[in-house]
Parts: sequence; C-alpha cells; structure tokens
Amino acid sequence: MSTTSLMLEVKRLRNFAYRLDLDEAKKRTRGKYLNIFKRK
Repeated sequence: MSTTSLMLEVKRLRNFAYRLDLDEAKKRTRGKYLNIFKRK
C-alpha cells in the first residue's frame, strides 16, 4: 500500500468516525428528550 493510499484510507476512516459520532450524539440527545435514559 502506497503512502498516498494509506493517507486516503486514514482520512476516510476519520470521516466515518466523525459521522458516526454525530449520529450517536443525535440519538443520545433524542433519548434524553424522550426520557429513555433514567438515572438511578
């Protein structure tokens, strides 16, 4: 694997992780508003 293709793969994985984190944040916020996550 060349350096360029390795850098592109790292960039792709970072973008994927960022989008996944945004999606999880939306779900956590939605769950909080729907009172799904109750504190014990």
